[in-house]
Amino acid sequence: MASIWDKLRELFGGGTQDLGPVTLQLLQAWGEAASEYKVRDLAFQTAVGKIARSLAKCEVKTFVKGEERKDADYYRLNVAPNMNQNANAWMQKLVARLLEDNEALVIEVNGNLLIADKFDKQIFAMKPWEFSAVESDEYTFRERYTMNDAMYFRLNNSNIKTLVDGVNASYSKMLGAAMEVHQYAGGVKGVLGMQGMKAGSEEERKVAADILENRMRPLWENRNAVVALPQGFNYQDLMKDKGWETTRDYRAMIDDIYDLTASAFGIPPVLLKGQTVDIGEVLDMYLTDCIEPLAGLIQTEMTRYHYGRKDVMNGARIEVDTSRIKHFDLFEAAGSIEKLIGSGVLTINEMRERLGYKLTDDEVGDKHLITKNFGTAEDVAGEGAGNNEDGGGR
Repeated sequence: MASIWDKLRELFGGGTQDLGPVTLQLLQAWGEAASEYKVRDLAFQTAVGKIARSLAKCEVKTFVKGEERKDADYYRLNVAPNMNQNANAWMQKLVARLLEDNEALVIEVNGNLLIADKFDKQIFAMKPWEFSAVESDEYTFRERYTMNDAMYFRLNNSNIKTLVDGVNASYSKMLGAAMEVHQYAGGVKGVLGMQGMKAGSEEERKVAADILENRMRPLWENRNAVVALPQGFNYQDLMKDKGWETTRDYRAMIDDIYDLTASAFGIPPVLLKGQTVDIGEVLDMYLTDCIEPLAGLIQTEMTRYHYGRKDVMNGARIEVDTSRIKHFDLFEAAGSIEKLIGSGVLTINEMRERLGYKLTDDEVGDKHLITKNFGTAEDVAGEGAGNNEDGGGR
């Protein structure tokens, strides 16, 4: 990609020595805009990368007739969707395409699930949409695909990147105003006193110009400087002790851009910026507001593509399990594990599978267990009545 200077050399015949003040101001504004865009793009890519990595950690479960199965579809979606990608890389690319372009297309070629880098689509009201000029990994397919033989994911009706850029573009005006204040506060402003000289004389102007342009220049060009002034001259610094009181820290400006981007994606701002305050509650918000809606969109489209209406009505589905995103501490969860097994919600083997442990061969591992602390209302009432009868003399 050509640099700004390369473009200017082309426009001005090979040199930039005589561009003039207007062109130099334009160049400065261009550079500032490019720097501001880099901050916006960094915040956006940070959000996209975080969401993509989170969803890549999820297990994609396949169900047939209501029962979980590990079949060919399970292998493709969790291990190797195609010959050149593993499931982790594939899911990250899918999510990145979806968030950056607001849509993503997956086609199947010889059993390989390929994510399109580019494609054209035709929208119809009374027949399936069509996709053509599908390009994946620098190869363009000649075939036309429809909604019946492709997975098409659409985030929403508005492109989130366009919205984020629009909000940040408006915010950049405030950044510009803050930068002007910053430049004012950090500038050099002072008064040069000249005692005993005739005001406005030619000699006075020459002496003052020499002092300002030559002798005093090191004061504002160097970090440390000492200047000797002739007798009768004194310099008063008007910006002394002003510091940076009237300006905002640049880090706070960048934080604002991150906060706006995080809000657009539904990510808690502290999580996007890597802060760890109340991380448990923050992760719950992240899963609820950001990850689970996106996982629901992905699993619904995968189910539509892999299973027909009759199969879905009979319990077939694909499910993106988001439970693995949150860090799990076995010892902290021991009480919850005991309750899940003891209440009959999960068998021992179902729990071991979720924890990543080998299933037990003991037949009790597949039975639903209920502790004696549980019972129906009728059973509890009956036991109470029986106790009263046993104590019958009273």
